[in-house]
Amino acid sequence: MDIDMPGMDGHENCRHMRAADWGANARIIALRGWGQEEDKLKSKNAGFDAHLVKPMERAALLEALQAPVSGN
Repeated sequence: MDIDMPGMDGHENCRHMRAADWGANARIIALRGWGQEEDKLKSKNAGFDAHLVKPMERAALLEALQAPVSGN
């Protein structure tokens, strides 16, 4: 999910998804142009399983898809 979306940003959207029964155990990966530790921490706190930085490397996506789902 892209973080920088108009209206409801990705962090808020992820929190809403995690609060829903159907989203509690979904794999949700943040995708953003920023990858500082603060950015990654915000994604983790919102409930994302991983935080990838654009342009995304294929290996990083595969690793994120294979990691256990954290949920919240």
